[in-house]
Amino acid sequence: MTFTLYYLNIRARGETPRFILKYGNIDYVDVAIPINDWPQYKYDDNICHFGNVPSITLNDGKVISQSAAIAHYCAKLAGIYPTDPIEAAEADMVFELAQEIIDINPILNAITYDSETYHTRYNNYFKTLPGKLIAVSKILGNKKFFGGEGPHHGDFALFQILENVQTVIPGYLDEYPNLLNWDHEIRSLPAIKSYLESRPSTGVLIGFEGSLIQ
Repeated sequence: MTFTLYYLNIRARGETPRFILKYGNIDYVDVAIPINDWPQYKYDDNICHFGNVPSITLNDGKVISQSAAIAHYCAKLAGIYPTDPIEAAEADMVFELAQEIIDINPILNAITYDSETYHTRYNNYFKTLPGKLIAVSKILGNKKFFGGEGPHHGDFALFQILENVQTVIPGYLDEYPNLLNWDHEIRSLPAIKSYLESRPSTGVLIGFEGSLIQ
């Protein structure tokens, strides 16, 4: 069943379902909405329910909104959402951590670089991030992925965040060796490697005007 994923042309909440769908070899239509065109989509009930994206439209007209619901749906389609209740809770735990540290997305994609707002958000973010990464690195331990031998949706959600962190501060994961190895494993997955190499590069049609990524 082919469906359509809508998101803006920025590297933020839409990347997690893209990673999952690419990894799962799920056929879908990817609509990257140019930021300047977003107002004409925002209140279209056939595209999104609550005036935000990502969203998914199914062939029967049903619309799925909200990033967590979409990520969980995609993970189930891709066969990477754990069926065991405890393993599912552990995967959701990593996923929810990624949501807690999601402010890197506007720091990279939206806020005017070198502005007062940028520096305030940047300083607040990187003040608290190390404690989160120390904790999650303990959870990862010596495993290849948080999901064990294969990734689950939590892996891809956290990868989306930490990829952006490393775009803002290259080498940031060097102080967390197991997370750095995990990052390498995610990037080395053939479908993810292909996607990362094929998407627009930094500064090309992505991010809000004036943002760091522009």
